[in-house]
Amino acid sequence: MNCPVCGGTMWDNRQNKKNPMAPDYKCKEDKGPCKWKYNKNTKKYDIPSDYPTGVWDRSSATDRFANDLKGDIIQENIERRDQNIKEAQEKRAEEVEKQLAAMDYLTKSISSLNESIKGLNDTMSKKAEDDIRNLPI
Repeated sequence: MNCPVCGGTMWDNRQNKKNPMAPDYKCKEDKGPCKWKYNKNTKKYDIPSDYPTGVWDRSSATDRFANDLKGDIIQENIERRDQNIKEAQEKRAEEVEKQLAAMDYLTKSISSLNESIKGLNDTMSKKAEDDIRNLPI
């Protein structure tokens, strides 16, 4: 097992510890930023543990916290994704509605043009008939 602070090796004290409240592991490093070491002056660990297993339990507590946090983040991402999907669906529905309105307008315009063309054809046919009747023979 490596020290969670400095990454150095740890002493395994599970077999020979005298105080059950002492950590199961302690850092072998005497120098550097590591605080998981036994202080010879105070005869205590620099960071006292609330757990009988010391570093091991702190890591477990950190893992539980990280997992809870990860679960919260995942839930937030799911909710954000669902909201984005809902907004995209609403936007798409609005676009489809606009397209349908445009198609309806075009259909009415085409019908109106067809009526106009039919009227022009009728007028031209009558004019052509009149012109043919008025031809000198």
